[in-house]
Amino acid sequence: MIKDIKRQIESNLGGVNSYIFIPKNDVVFIPPVINGSIKMGIDIKAGTKWFRGYGVEGTMRYTDDQSESDHGDSFEKKFIATIPKDQESLVEFINSTVNKKFIVLCTTNNEEQILLGTIEEPLSFKSNTDSKAAVNERNEVTIEFFGVGTSKSPVFIGISPL
Repeated sequence: MIKDIKRQIESNLGGVNSYIFIPKNDVVFIPPVINGSIKMGIDIKAGTKWFRGYGVEGTMRYTDDQSESDHGDSFEKKFIATIPKDQESLVEFINSTVNKKFIVLCTTNNEEQILLGTIEEPLSFKSNTDSKAAVNERNEVTIEFFGVGTSKSPVFIGISPL
């Protein structure tokens, strides 16, 4: 149903300040989206958990880009963060993500939570390590959760998973 676009009077800060993620296979149920949001908790398998992510402040963001095709509209979803230094634990994490799909819950700097990915349309993971060439540049690893869905990512106002 088409509705009016309302003027927002609250502050509107850019960026993401935190995120958590979980392998798709650990999720049992995601409540339905009603009026653009999820208002109940997400059920996960016993013995599993959401993992906390890290990213340098000012590098974390999500995008949800709509595109049109002969097969209908789709939404390209991405969550991107930069992590300083290539480190042992990060190498282990990146290797553990091979051939796995994920669901990401990010919290914006406006304290709004956005759910990226679903059980049916989960996100893939990739990383890019760049040592840089000059001493005054920062060695970094950029991570990205990405995928395509049939609808815009909902606002999550349900029970926090953590």
